[in-house]
Amino acid sequence: MEFDAANRSQLRQLMTENGLRPNKRLGQNFLCDKNAADAIVRAAGDLTGRRVLEIGPGAGALTVRLCKKASHVYALELDAGLYAMLQNHVEAQNLTLIHGDALKADLASLDLGEHAAVVANLPYYATTAILLRLLHELPTVDTFVLMMQKEVAQRLCAPPGGRDYGSLSVAVQYYSQTQTVLQVPPPCFFPAPDVDSTVVRLTRRPYPIQPADEAWMFTLVRASFAMRRKTILNNLSAIPGLDKPAIMQALGQCGIAPGVRGETLCIEQFIALSDATGPLVKGSHKSQ
Repeated sequence: MEFDAANRSQLRQLMTENGLRPNKRLGQNFLCDKNAADAIVRAAGDLTGRRVLEIGPGAGALTVRLCKKASHVYALELDAGLYAMLQNHVEAQNLTLIHGDALKADLASLDLGEHAAVVANLPYYATTAILLRLLHELPTVDTFVLMMQKEVAQRLCAPPGGRDYGSLSVAVQYYSQTQTVLQVPPPCFFPAPDVDSTVVRLTRRPYPIQPADEAWMFTLVRASFAMRRKTILNNLSAIPGLDKPAIMQALGQCGIAPGVRGETLCIEQFIALSDATGPLVKGSHKSQ
């Protein structure tokens, strides 16, 4: 019988045989629902001829399915015990297992080729950091299908004006179109997590408007949300090199009222504001 970690009884038996237990410190909650695993892989679209990176394969529920669809799968696993288990029980000629940390590994060195995909059940304790690495360092990946904590998914997809909208929303939506694919309840995992999970698909595309200085724009965005209860004027005045009169002038130039909060601004407004304030600060401040 073919090993399938999405089979709960097989998963538990195999982990027992290998002397393994879910590691709470690493946030290990293994997907063991076949319908959910199949739906996640389908959400990546046609993988024929495409290479896939999987972050945190765990016991391999998604891995075995990806290997049947993609031309090659790179699976990056931090846990040494799971890495060894996958080596022994997942037989696929088009699988490269890598023992490493997604926060530290040299992702750019992987031979993913054009139109690659990332499909992963991300470790929830490091979702944001890993996601931003993927977006910044893997420009040839155009499809991301990622499972994460429901609240993080809501932030990714949030429109301006709500409490979920923040600097993460702006960063992700600047690089990609976002779409919620699937809700995955706790009983679909072993052990069941204390939170609900959501699968999100990101489709990379260039944003229609480009800022004069992308790095400065993201500095401005982070500052705008530094203190959510503060106005855009007060948040931006904390940036070295910007004083309130200059910020007032830039806000007026962009048609933005100084008393609004950052959560009300759309990406186009952040781009316009970054272009208006960029010349006001020294180059050393742009990389802060």
